[in-house]
Formats: sequence, C-alpha cells, structure tokens
Amino acid sequence: MHITDQFYRLFSRQNRTALFSNGVNSQGCDPRCDCDEVAKGCPGPRHCMKPDPDNCNTFIQCNDGGLLYVMPCAVDLEWNDKGLTCERPGNSTCHPPALNVDLGVDL
Repeated sequence: MHITDQFYRLFSRQNRTALFSNGVNSQGCDPRCDCDEVAKGCPGPRHCMKPDPDNCNTFIQCNDGGLLYVMPCAVDLEWNDKGLTCERPGNSTCHPPALNVDLGVDL
C-alpha cells in the first residue's frame, strides 16, 4: 500500500470509529506536516492536528507514541483548521456533515 492510500482508524471516547486520512496527497506532503513524520505512520502532534470529520467540537491529534486521538475543544468552541486551534463558531473552519433525516413523507 502506498502512503497516499493510508487511513487511520480512530476511536473516540464513545467507542465509535471513524476513518481519517493521513493528509498526504498525490502532490506530496500536507504543507503542515514533515514528510519524514508522515512516513513513520503518524504526523507529529505539533504540526499535524486535523479536523474531526464527524464533530466540529473535536479535533484529531497524535501523541508522542504515534497513536491518534480525538481531542475536545473547550465548551462552545469549534476547530479552526487554518489556525490549528479551537475558536468561536463564527471563526471556525468546520463544516459539519449533512444530516439525513427521514420525515416519513414521499416527495
């Protein structure tokens, strides 16, 4: 498997799982990641915090042992991927997944 095809499986506190891309694309490394860190299997915690694709109030980070964790933002804050920090919702870059609600009505 090529490194650009790798995905990491994450386990949150609720024991749900999510797939998360390592941030590498066909052009090389994510500009916030060092290529040698990516090649080791997990970007460094300081350089490669990523948004949680399932939740605006959390983000994904590696520990020094190379394990991925879902980390919480403080109450009422959302992840801002440009600043790599949690901020007020008006400043966040988060786009929550669309909800699929079945209203029980055929249109």
